[in-house]
Amino acid sequence: MQPFVSIIIPVYNEEIYVVNAVNSILQQPCKDLEIILINDGSTDKSEQVCRDLSLEDERIVFINKSNTGVSDTRNIGIEKARGKYIAFLDSDDQWNKDSFTERTKQEIEYSKSEVIAFAQYESGKNINEPTLLIKATPLPEIINGDDIVDCIFTHFCSLFYSRQLLERCNIRFDTSLRYFEDSVFKRKILYLSKSCHIISDDNAPLFTYRVNPHSVCHTSKESEFIKAVYKAFILLQDFFESQYIIEGRDPNHYNAQQGLQFVKALNGY
Repeated sequence: MQPFVSIIIPVYNEEIYVVNAVNSILQQPCKDLEIILINDGSTDKSEQVCRDLSLEDERIVFINKSNTGVSDTRNIGIEKARGKYIAFLDSDDQWNKDSFTERTKQEIEYSKSEVIAFAQYESGKNINEPTLLIKATPLPEIINGDDIVDCIFTHFCSLFYSRQLLERCNIRFDTSLRYFEDSVFKRKILYLSKSCHIISDDNAPLFTYRVNPHSVCHTSKESEFIKAVYKAFILLQDFFESQYIIEGRDPNHYNAQQGLQFVKALNGY
């Protein structure tokens, strides 16, 4: 039987966090899900921890592989996932209690949307003490790709992406990017989506993003960070310009609108 949502969790040297991440999903009221747990060549005890977790619940699919990076790892997860929707969670973050209920599932089914946007929390190192609530901006009545991109500023892990959308657009994570591969992926997918539904406020925010001071992004040199921002910007510029040309629009519109919005989105880093 096809699960409603597949959650892809790449793991690299996160033995101290990954158990909490997985359990936060398994303990949700709605059980109609699967977890794709992928060990990306960890050098700590993450492989054994993940293997043990997969033996405890049949909804966990465990994949062990050599280290190829988070983008390739997520792409493998997309190919293995069976869910109607696909979601992502980093192994040092977690879903919030009662954020995925039967009622939430019904709301998603009723919307028939290609993208589902949840609110989220942000925290410091102590993930149980969230400090910031982030929501998507309400969508306008007449919606197009630009509108969706401009309204959804939450983390890419706060979204459900329909399998149909991923298959139709064939968008994957760019393995040439070391940073911001998630932002590039999200903005491409949002633009190409035909419909988006924002989960109502009476539902719990989906997950808490931990600002981990030891993550690759937060420990990078400033020069590397600036180069990564520029590379991601150019990749998005090429994508949007090609889309605008196909649609008969001025390709310079990207620099005026999407480029500015992308730079604003990077402030969170």
